[in-house]
Amino acid sequence: MKRMLSVCIAVMAILLVFAPLSVFGATATASLTGPGTVRAGDLITLTFSLGGTNIEAVSGTLQYNGTQLEKTGEQQIIPSPWMVEYNGLNMLAYDNDLSSPVNAARGLFTVSFRVKNITPGTLITVSYVNVIASDGNEDVNIGTVSYQIRVAEPLSANNALSSLTVGNAVLTPAFSAGNTSYTAEVPFDVSVLNVTATAADGRSNVNVNSPTLMADGYTDVTVTVTAENGAVRIYTIRVHRAKDPNYVPSGDNTLSGITVEGFLLSPAFDSERTEYVVWLPYETDSINVSAAASDGKAEVSVSGGEGLKAGSDNRITVTCKAENGDEKVYTVIAKRAAPFGEDTAETEPNDTDGTDTDNAETVDTDDITTDESPGDSTEEPPRTETADRTPWDGKDNGKKGNSDIWWQILIVALLGIIVGFLCGYCLKRRGGGPAFFPGDDGDDEDDENDENDKNDENGNDGNDGSGTGGGNDGNSGNGNGGDGSVGGGVKSGEPENAEEAIKRLFNMDRE
Repeated sequence: MKRMLSVCIAVMAILLVFAPLSVFGATATASLTGPGTVRAGDLITLTFSLGGTNIEAVSGTLQYNGTQLEKTGEQQIIPSPWMVEYNGLNMLAYDNDLSSPVNAARGLFTVSFRVKNITPGTLITVSYVNVIASDGNEDVNIGTVSYQIRVAEPLSANNALSSLTVGNAVLTPAFSAGNTSYTAEVPFDVSVLNVTATAADGRSNVNVNSPTLMADGYTDVTVTVTAENGAVRIYTIRVHRAKDPNYVPSGDNTLSGITVEGFLLSPAFDSERTEYVVWLPYETDSINVSAAASDGKAEVSVSGGEGLKAGSDNRITVTCKAENGDEKVYTVIAKRAAPFGEDTAETEPNDTDGTDTDNAETVDTDDITTDESPGDSTEEPPRTETADRTPWDGKDNGKKGNSDIWWQILIVALLGIIVGFLCGYCLKRRGGGPAFFPGDDGDDEDDENDENDKNDENGNDGNDGSGTGGGNDGNSGNGNGGDGSVGGGVKSGEPENAEEAIKRLFNMDRE
């Protein structure tokens, strides 16, 4: 009897020693966690975690309400050698080389959903059912793992102010929650605007930005309201601060630099120098000139730079107007090259004689008269000269061609011939002249000498007309006391007049 009791005690001791080994050999836990607040339209991400001892695999099936949620995807978060596989709603995660079993809680994967437009307060549930874990020798049935939450009210979009006041100025217009733009005027003594703003929704955030006000200028003071849902509204107050009564405006009208895009100024810029040159190729017909004022309150304007003429100096002006209104003008001369084969300088034609070569020129000769007796005169018919010159064509570096000189010589020669012919004709009409005129007998000189002899013999002084004058043309006869205008003799010893000199010239030619 004692013997059997000892055997029973020994068996129970063995069971007590080895029984816990089988019970605690494969312990496992699992969880599904997500955000603490969910609203309609949110994207939520749930994390599946596994804990236990020597866990090498887990499986389960996903369940959710498709009218509340839209599944957007899964993602493995446990590193290799673990693998997570998905087959529809079924999930399987395992240690691929059995070298990294789970011995503490670890996240295996995430699953994401979009919350549909459902009523606030609705309970949404996401679960993994039939979750079973294994250590490779024994399976542990974990059961169902779930995430549950009620849909919260949507975030407030109210980003309006309920009040906006200024302690040291007057807003224009009066405050209204829907109006975001205002103005205010302050004296020079006010340098900062005192603003107080209150949000219409206590969940909104209000931020006031009130910088130092610029004297004699405008400064924007802003109030930014951020609603609970992130919507932003900005209220703006444009403040004009008066000018310092003791302020003296700047007279600085100098430039700190002139820039010609793509080209260099000559000489280098100097604020006190006002004239510059920039050299351009023929292909460049416009340039971009910019300048900066030394004083930030000065104004700069540029005129010119477009439609540059080739072979010419193109003037570009840069005007700097100081704060007090004083102006200073800088000049940039853009010298654009002339086309290939043409001179850069433009030279006007040089007409030295001032003659219009396109019109005829009329020249009147002096009248030829004789002093033989009062009223006894002969006029030579006027002669005309037509200047037949070739207009200057701008070649030969601005000088007239040699052809013009030859034309002038030819015209002078023709005029000489015409004058000689007219003079001879007049002498012929007077009774003397060269023998080559028609009707001339060649004895004019003898006739003239005979007439002079007769006048001498009769004591005729050429004034009473009592002598008898000879003549070839029949226009002179016996003079009987007339004025001696026709047929009168020349008094012996008197000097020759112009007509007699011309007659002598032609008689010498004939001889």
